[in-house]
Amino acid sequence: MGFVLLVVGISGILETLPILVSLPLIKAIFDGSDLVRFQGIKIDLLLYFAALLGLLILRFVLGYYSQFLNASLRIELLTQYRRNTPSDQRKAGRLQFGKRVQALNFLWVGWSQFLPGMIFSLLGILLSPVFGGITCGILIVWMMVLSRVKIKQDAWHAATNQAQINLDTPDEHLDKWNDSKLKSASWDAINKNLREFIVISTLIIALLVSSKFGAIKGTDSIFMVILMLRGLQQLFTGYIMSQQLSGLKIYFKNDK
Repeated sequence: MGFVLLVVGISGILETLPILVSLPLIKAIFDGSDLVRFQGIKIDLLLYFAALLGLLILRFVLGYYSQFLNASLRIELLTQYRRNTPSDQRKAGRLQFGKRVQALNFLWVGWSQFLPGMIFSLLGILLSPVFGGITCGILIVWMMVLSRVKIKQDAWHAATNQAQINLDTPDEHLDKWNDSKLKSASWDAINKNLREFIVISTLIIALLVSSKFGAIKGTDSIFMVILMLRGLQQLFTGYIMSQQLSGLKIYFKNDK
């Protein structure tokens, strides 16, 4: 488990890093300069491009390995379950075991987004404490809104899971399952699609306020803003995965 978390975590960092690294190069190309400048450092354009190309290759290799490792481990678990479980027991426990394997996917994907999201967000705060502090203040308000969404989401997921267990009994449970499934899907959609609204509106407001204090200026600030943008996006994706994982916790309870 530790090895998998390490691999998917690094893969998540490399998902965003090439985008950030490419920004100074793009600026140098548009300026017609032979040097890439960032934070007072000057690097030859071709050398910088070669390093970026190497980073992209590393991103592809590790990204492929991370995704394949995730899938192969889950397939192996399912294969062992089918091989080692008698057919009569397999049918009864198939749903619970399948959901547990699905939860592993949510865990690994969530971690691959949460870890780099935390790193990039903290780095953005360090680069501009004023902008970062204002951003965090706005996010605290949004967290109160998200907590209400989470309460509704968890309640309907719990109702769906309970109805799922009783699906083999009379039709009244099917109606309950249908209703709770639709409600949970609705709250899932609200939660997921709040990401861009919250992240972009937060950064725009923080940017406007920070500019009044002179905390945002120059082209290097563009890098910092995009750094925060990607960091918050990945943090929010990790949060969404944690909600999906929370919805499956009933399948990890010990059988009575």
